[in-house]
Amino acid sequence: MLVLPMISADMIAPGYRPINIENKIININDFPEYVFVSIGNIGGKYMLNCRHNVIGDEGIISNYYKFCEVSVYAIPKERYNESIFRDYGSSDKGKEYTEKVDNYLTSSGIIKVISDVVTYTEIPILSSQENITNYYTINLGKTLDEPTRQDIKRDGKLYGYMGASILALIIIIGVIIIRRK
Repeated sequence: MLVLPMISADMIAPGYRPINIENKIININDFPEYVFVSIGNIGGKYMLNCRHNVIGDEGIISNYYKFCEVSVYAIPKERYNESIFRDYGSSDKGKEYTEKVDNYLTSSGIIKVISDVVTYTEIPILSSQENITNYYTINLGKTLDEPTRQDIKRDGKLYGYMGASILALIIIIGVIIIRRK
């Protein structure tokens, strides 16, 4: 009985399914003097399952564990220090590690360019959505909290199945009405 609440946190809600979300920074190559880093936290604490990732020239922001609150930072190349992110919060160093990362990310010259990046969501099983791609056009003077543009790919087969089901239902109702006469 005590195990169930711990397990249910990672379960998918009944009637829902996860959907693939891709996040891309369109104009990342406009800022060659910066290293772009995505990092997530859970409840303000930086943890192993929300580790930092360097965003490459293609601008793809990595996906994270579903409870991670993800942000993207622009760090001047001369200030980027990967060793800051190495000692992920264990139970004995968690608070110390979080303070170290917070101090680094809020130091001068480091800019938060995107906050609240959605890397996981669940949708109803009957939804026709297959994939969501969020595009960000960043500006070092402004922190984005939603995508600049969003593309949603849909599966047309679902509409075909629904149409066939409705057609079959109409035929069955028609046959019943004709036989009653």
